[in-house]
Amino acid sequence: MFFLNPAILIGLAMTAIPLIIHFLSFQKKEEFVFSSIRLIKEIKASSLRKFQFRQWLLLLLRSLAVFFIIAAFAKPVLEQFNAGNDLSTRPRTSVVLILDSSPSMLYTDRFGYAQWKQAKQAALKIIDNVTPQDELFLSFTGLEEDYTRSYTLEDAKRKIISAEVNPVFVSMEKRLLEASNFLKKQKNLSQEIYLVSDFHPSGFYSNDSLSKPTKLTEGKQTAYFIQVSPPTKENISLKEPEVISKLIEPKKPIRIQIEAASNNTDTSRLINSGEIRTRLFINEKLGADRSVLLNEKKTHEILLTATPNSTGFISYQIDSGDDNLSIDNKRYGVMFIPEKIKILLVSNSISKTKFIRAAFESYEGNDLFEINTLEPSQLESRNLDKYDNVFVVGMSDLTTGINQKLSMFVANGGGLVLFSESYSNPLSYEPANQLLRNLGLGIFQPEPNASRATPFSTEYLDQNHPLFEGTFLRKSNRKNGGDNSDLPIFYQLSRYQKSPKESLLLQASTGIPIITASRMKSGEVILFNTLPISETGTLVFHPLFAPLIFRSVFYTFKSGKKMTNHFWAGEPAEIPFSTSENFEQIAVKRPNGESFFPKIIDKRGLTRLRIEANEITQCGHYDVVGQKNGISQILYKFAVNYKLIESDITSLTQDEIVVTGQRLGIDSHSISLFESNIDIESFLNSTRFGFSIWKILLGVALLLLLTEGYLGRKIEA
Repeated sequence: MFFLNPAILIGLAMTAIPLIIHFLSFQKKEEFVFSSIRLIKEIKASSLRKFQFRQWLLLLLRSLAVFFIIAAFAKPVLEQFNAGNDLSTRPRTSVVLILDSSPSMLYTDRFGYAQWKQAKQAALKIIDNVTPQDELFLSFTGLEEDYTRSYTLEDAKRKIISAEVNPVFVSMEKRLLEASNFLKKQKNLSQEIYLVSDFHPSGFYSNDSLSKPTKLTEGKQTAYFIQVSPPTKENISLKEPEVISKLIEPKKPIRIQIEAASNNTDTSRLINSGEIRTRLFINEKLGADRSVLLNEKKTHEILLTATPNSTGFISYQIDSGDDNLSIDNKRYGVMFIPEKIKILLVSNSISKTKFIRAAFESYEGNDLFEINTLEPSQLESRNLDKYDNVFVVGMSDLTTGINQKLSMFVANGGGLVLFSESYSNPLSYEPANQLLRNLGLGIFQPEPNASRATPFSTEYLDQNHPLFEGTFLRKSNRKNGGDNSDLPIFYQLSRYQKSPKESLLLQASTGIPIITASRMKSGEVILFNTLPISETGTLVFHPLFAPLIFRSVFYTFKSGKKMTNHFWAGEPAEIPFSTSENFEQIAVKRPNGESFFPKIIDKRGLTRLRIEANEITQCGHYDVVGQKNGISQILYKFAVNYKLIESDITSLTQDEIVVTGQRLGIDSHSISLFESNIDIESFLNSTRFGFSIWKILLGVALLLLLTEGYLGRKIEA
């Protein structure tokens, strides 16, 4: 029991008033002279005891009447007791109804049981048990939901009916904390929190939920957890797709790998008898189709191969059809196939670049490469943003300004290919070493026998790296004594100590690195420890040379980074962004055709597009569009998918829910868990706070006063 007006209980001291009056009514005895006391002694002792009993009974009735009158004004409420509306009235209550709107609520089983529909129906039943005198607040798991607004019953129902699932959500645990702290500020002592959810682990716990216990409230609150998840679930999901073709070339097959997972509790009840059909759509056209069986194992890697027939931004989608949770049966991605690759050749001598030019001219469809040539002295004043790759052939003429410019080019996602000369003077390496230090790479040192009669043979070649993968008919041992006679030899090499971040691709028999590759945070660098001329070795005449030049471009070219840009729905994103044109307006177009304007920020000297979590709530392909002089141009594409954790179909157990509630400060006796398919009204009436009984107490007080009056008149008579 608790009291709505506990301060009135101070008045219980008034129950002593009848007792005080009773004792004050005794007067000092007067002495009378009798001639005889024979008659007084004859009064029966039993009559005297009867008289005293009636006096004490009257005293008790008066005190109890005062007690019940004061208790009635304090408005006591019985917990978990339903006396019926005819006998009592329910106290005003502050109610917060939390509805889980995370994506996992879209689960619908093969019998037509839909969690989201059940959750809405349960919420409407709860509202039916709220009276107009109560305060009603609604809270969803959406990031920007306002739970401080009080709703009328009709407005609340309309809000529930129109609610939609939102991938931008906060945890149930956080919502519980917010709701409880909010209720602490309300005047009604009767306070109730309702949470309607499937109790999906990823949507329930906060990231810091286990950091320390948090006391929810010092008052009295009751929590009702309504479970809408069916007892058994089954689901087939697609994981994150991966473009495993490391080099993206026009008119060449693209390989995309994706993992299909069965989360079904009973594999004999897999959809389509355990068969999953996956289809790859490229620019909305079917490119590949494959079916696999998931009966024997929970996961299966699916490889899909297709050849895009266009260039530029390529949108692809992998679809496995609909099942119980359709949000994870479609995965989206974007790749970029260049229509034109802009290359800048930097060298102080045309003779040093003639073999590179010949290699580009030999490429099938040689109009793919647009090549510009500059001397190092011209590089410092050139804007590098419009180039995808920069080839620096010979690094002795690099200045501090040029090195900073090349470093920034790589930081912005550019591809840098370096060719180094061999020198006998250590100071000649300083310009190159300064650039390498800026990039976090290794260091050059003079080779005592930089030019010698005995050439450097090749000891090791990494055939698994994209630059060499597939260039040999078979993989052979390219290290420690293997047959390397078919590999090029070198006459001039510098001693180079590579950094840990560099991958060794080609190495001389003396242990000197010949080719290394480095993936930076945004860009890539390939380093050749030789010049591409005949005087330094046989590399320029070797069949490897032309493919090596092509692949160096495809591996590092700047626009190629766009193929990896995909984000999770409901999470903020930053996109590296640079353009040589000044657009009047930059907008992002959603899959449904709507547009929004992202923030353009500068982060450590790099331009980025900042996209907030609530701006990418739809899954699919997004276009970054620039507008200038009334003409729109697609500058960028990226894909958005639901988080992989949403494919998890498990739910928290009742014990886990109760433990979480206790950790948040809710007494276990104040936590009620039940499923949405029960009679919610009957359940609430049997467990929720009881009804105020002040009318009953006033009735008892009146009855006591009537009884006291009747007995008092009878005694006087």
